[in-house]
Order: sequence, then C-alpha cells, then structure tokens
Amino acid sequence: MSDIATISLRVNTSDLERGNQALDQFQQAAGAAAKQGDAFNQSQKSGAGGAKQNTEQLRQQQAELRNLLNQISPVNKALDELDNVQQQLSRFRGSGFVGVEQYERYSEILETTRDRLLTVQEAETAEGRRASSRRRQQSGQRRRRNPLLPRLKRKSLRSGKPAQNCLS
Repeated sequence: MSDIATISLRVNTSDLERGNQALDQFQQAAGAAAKQGDAFNQSQKSGAGGAKQNTEQLRQQQAELRNLLNQISPVNKALDELDNVQQQLSRFRGSGFVGVEQYERYSEILETTRDRLLTVQEAETAEGRRASSRRRQQSGQRRRRNPLLPRLKRKSLRSGKPAQNCLS
C-alpha cells in the first residue's frame, strides 16, 4: 500500500562549473598582474629616488668644484659674486623696484667690472700675460699716434659725459 515515489532532479551544472573555473583563472591572472604592477611601481620609486640622489650628489660636486676654483683664483669668486649681484639686480628690475635707466646704468657698471676681472684673470696665466703685454704695446702705439685720446677718455670718465661731449 504504500508506494514510495521517488523523484529525482538532475541539474546540469557544467556551465556553472566552467564559469567558476574561468572566474578562478581570471582572479589568478589579476593577482599576478597586480603583483607585477606593484613590482613596477616599486622599481620606479627606487629609480626616482636614485635619480634624486644622483642630482643631489652632482649639485654637491659642482659646489665643491666652485669652492676649489674660488680658492685657487679669487677672481673666480669675484666673478661668481658679480653673477649673483646681476641676478639680484634683474629680480629687482622685474619687480619694478629699479627703473630702466638705473638698471641699464648698474648693468653697465657690472659689465665694466666683469671686463676688468676677466682681464685680471687672464693675467694669471703665462699665455694671458703675453696677450696682455701685446695689447699694452698696441695701445701704447695708438696713444703715441694720437695723444688726445687718453686725455679725452680721462676727461670723459671724470665728468661722466660721453667723450664726444668733452671735445670743447
């Protein structure tokens, strides 16, 4: 009398299993890519740190060389200081604290000073002394040919006027 009924249910899960396997493979690939990305980022950070360190070392070596050259020749130090003054003057000109005429006048003074320093620096070497001697000889020959020029130049410097205005 009692009949037992059996019901069996069969579900085809093969597509689901393949999907799970594909998802697992994708997760593994994503994990590997993330590790490689982290390794790449780390290498970039260490590379940037190395570049920063190299730049700092280069700046330090340049400063040491500049100090050494300044100790060897005081003219180098004076030229460096002159460059700093020129930069400061340019900044003041850019900010409007110094007018055009003042800037040009002071720039001319700085250029004259720079020329004098370069002449002194040139005289520090044997070759420079020979060149300086040749220039003095040529200048002496010109003065002997025209003695008015040195007097006119001195008068111009004392009066602050151009040489053409000192002829009278």
